[in-house]
Amino acid sequence: MKIIGHRGARGLAAENTLAGIAKAVALGVDGVEIDVHLIQDGYFALHHNFLFSSQGPPIKDMSQEDLRAPPANGAAEIRVPMLYEALEILRAAHDVSLYVEVKTDPTRPDLSSAPEDVVPALLTKLETHLMVDRVTVLAFDWRLLSILHARAPNVKRGFLTEEKTCFADSPWLDGHDDTHLDAAVQKAGGTLWLPQYEQLNEQYVTSAHAKGLEVIPWTVNDIQDAQRLQDWGVDGLITDYPDRFVERFCQLCLVSQT
Repeated sequence: MKIIGHRGARGLAAENTLAGIAKAVALGVDGVEIDVHLIQDGYFALHHNFLFSSQGPPIKDMSQEDLRAPPANGAAEIRVPMLYEALEILRAAHDVSLYVEVKTDPTRPDLSSAPEDVVPALLTKLETHLMVDRVTVLAFDWRLLSILHARAPNVKRGFLTEEKTCFADSPWLDGHDDTHLDAAVQKAGGTLWLPQYEQLNEQYVTSAHAKGLEVIPWTVNDIQDAQRLQDWGVDGLITDYPDRFVERFCQLCLVSQT
């Protein structure tokens, strides 16, 4: 299985930071996942939530300069890196793929940039840093993935799902039926499905593979869960603790070779 660090290596270092990305790379992961938002001045900031803090503002309305400014009132400094910084780290780690989750919300357009604005800006960044071939763009908002495919069909896409985005007539699924998510991903032209791991069972994995899909669930932090998923045949997993799984699966490889 591919081992992919979640938001860098969220269980081992601050999430969506350059230190977390470097930590995951040093552990020997196959890939690193990060969250990004298109912000006011055209940069992409690494950040999970749509608000900069619990009091706001929306991170999309901030600039790189805003995010670099010293915190007011002696508050703890929050260092928000930019996508171009992450791309530079990953360029030097030739065997590590980057999974970029683009944060848009079809139910809250006031909190996120429009997908039609995000896609061309993101493509420009990837092309500038010569990283198109090593990046997979992930989204819960399948509208963005449809626009991306129309603009750049060579860019790899990953279709994220979780229980709260999968329901009848869900705006997250861009008009696709939620009844059989693997079939919905296939109909959308996808080849990579990234479900919440609690959504999976062995039958779903088998069905997805029969449709030619890779299945990489998130967020798997327990060894027993990982072993069960491996037995079902998943193609990888996303984890907060890549150290647990890189070590575990290296041991399995060594055993099989002796």
